Amino acid sequence: MNTNLNPTVPTGAPELYTVEDVMAIMRIGRSSVYKLFRSEGFPSIKMGGILRIEKSRFEKWLSTYSGRSYTL
Repeated sequence: MNTNLNPTVPTGAPELYTVEDVMAIMRIGRSSVYKLFRSEGFPSIKMGGILRIEKSRFEKWLSTYSGRSYTL
């Protein structure tokens, strides 16, 4: 029986950001992050009603729009 409450992430698995992670990184509110996750062109994933975004895809999206306007 596995009693480990903190399962290990498989090697090579993508790192995923949560809504809370994006809020902290971008310093914007929850409703703005949810709008961002629903916007066209934002590479989010919805798994069982939970929104996530791969760290590498988020960083690429962020660098694409760095210094530019992004309308939600």
